[in-house]
Amino acid sequence: MRILLYIFLFTVFFHETLAQQHIACVFCNKLFNMPQTWEKAQNALNLAGCSNLGGAKKACNGIVNNANLTESFPNMLPHNVQLKDLACKKYCKEQ
Repeated sequence: MRILLYIFLFTVFFHETLAQQHIACVFCNKLFNMPQTWEKAQNALNLAGCSNLGGAKKACNGIVNNANLTESFPNMLPHNVQLKDLACKKYCKEQ
């Protein structure tokens, strides 16, 4: 269930209909470091992700704030990095 939540949130940010200059592409910048803990990932998702979803902001924040991926996040990290790299290559200009 938790992994589905994480995939859903990531998909929202890199959906095919998003413009190449979408705010989510900030995660593609070489200067961006993938959060190494769930707490840091929550902050990043709330600040750079949920805040840009308009009417869905409150629901997105609720999902992110109530998810508890503290223990599983380190195991998910390599897959998150790979997914980010693939999404950036497909949907965002190289930065």
